[in-house]
Amino acid sequence: MATENNVKEKRPLGVSVHHLCTTFQPEAMLYASKRLASDFSTKIRICDMENFIFDKGEHYRSIEDNKMKSSYVDSLDGKDHVGYANYMLSYSRENTINDIVNALVGFCKSQRLSLKRTYVWIWCLCANQHRIKEQINRGKSLPFDQSNFEEKIIGIKNILSLMVPWNAPINLNRVWCLYE
Repeated sequence: MATENNVKEKRPLGVSVHHLCTTFQPEAMLYASKRLASDFSTKIRICDMENFIFDKGEHYRSIEDNKMKSSYVDSLDGKDHVGYANYMLSYSRENTINDIVNALVGFCKSQRLSLKRTYVWIWCLCANQHRIKEQINRGKSLPFDQSNFEEKIIGIKNILSLMVPWNAPINLNRVWCLYE
């Protein structure tokens, strides 16, 4: 499990590319086949997996506020799965898990980076979705917390933009991605 020492660092935690392709992707596909009555298609989108991602942190304590119900990344343990993020991924909820994982693996291979030591901050996995849902349930809109988000970007220093499909990237229709 992630530790409180990570909170003191400016760089937030990220999920390793190794974890994404060896654990997250297979578990997500299994979840999709059982719960969404979907086959093992390459069309499973991040927005289809929100409950799966949400459930992963259900029984873990958040390192940011020490309350139960953490982000997905806080539930991970071991340096092959979680570490200080060295990249932030700009993507859309409409992107497929396959597109994200394949792009990150391809990036690592092209840059000769270790899949186990390349950690990526991905909003749906690294931001505490439980706290976001709590705010929404209280009728509060999600603030555009520019300072907090800016700190994450500055701390990570490297942003990868998922340009899929190449002729009309989905993420370029999102305000957050344009800000990133």
